[in-house]
Amino acid sequence: MTINERIKEVRCALNMTQKEFGNKITLAQTYLSQIENGERHVTEKIIKIICLQFNIDEYWLRTGQGNMFINDDDTLLDQLSKRYSLDFFSRTLIETYIKLPPSHRKIFKNFYLSLMAEVARELHPNVSKADTGSTAQT
Repeated sequence: MTINERIKEVRCALNMTQKEFGNKITLAQTYLSQIENGERHVTEKIIKIICLQFNIDEYWLRTGQGNMFINDDDTLLDQLSKRYSLDFFSRTLIETYIKLPPSHRKIFKNFYLSLMAEVARELHPNVSKADTGSTAQT
């Protein structure tokens, strides 16, 4: 099976029309049809967009080996955790923060900035508030 055929397989697995799939990856339906029929070359950009947009394993898309979809346990957060050697607490803190609604993130950010300003005042009592650049109202 070619990469062109695997792209069609992805689209069918997602139960999408060529138009719907093309819109998601910014390709015209006719262009996508030509790709699926092997009439057009699949560019690196198209491969990257498909993989990111639909959580497709790039190795599978290129070779047909492995699983079509990236496992849920191999999320972006998991990749970051591995890259930066995050411990359980750090990973959970980040995950909890990004799942908060924006209004709660703002509250958390303001609390954190206030806390850091207080720590800075304790460590450097002779530095004025203006010098610390504290802007907890953002």
